Amino acid sequence: MKINVKEIEFGQVLCDVLPGLFTDTAGQTILVSDELECGFRICSDSNAVTILYSDRSSLMSALGEIVAGNNSTECSEALPFRGLMLDASRNGVPKIDFLKPAIMRLALLGMNHFCLYTEDTFSVDGEPLIGYGRGGYTKAEIK
Repeated sequence: MKINVKEIEFGQVLCDVLPGLFTDTAGQTILVSDELECGFRICSDSNAVTILYSDRSSLMSALGEIVAGNNSTECSEALPFRGLMLDASRNGVPKIDFLKPAIMRLALLGMNHFCLYTEDTFSVDGEPLIGYGRGGYTKAEIK
């Protein structure tokens, strides 16, 4: 069953990037309120699921819990930095179309930072040999 994120500020982004999980037309309705100082709390009744959260990272973690089928839990996060660095300078360079849903899934798992180790996999004006033959990211993609 898809989760209806119409009431969430960035719900349309979730629907666009992970359409198999989120919708803005049907499914289980999610209500949100940013009234906690730390972490999140999920409360549910017969009409909707309510998420009380402290920041966007906590909201994404709570949505991940709901995707996993847990409609009643709370979390007081102890680690403010939970991240992953992906080495995009070796072998194939991950495309943006791969990275967007991957980053969303990591956020649903509780990650709140994502870094790309790029070395020379991007364009530099006046330096055509940087990243030569390796593929890489355009300025627009990096932005």
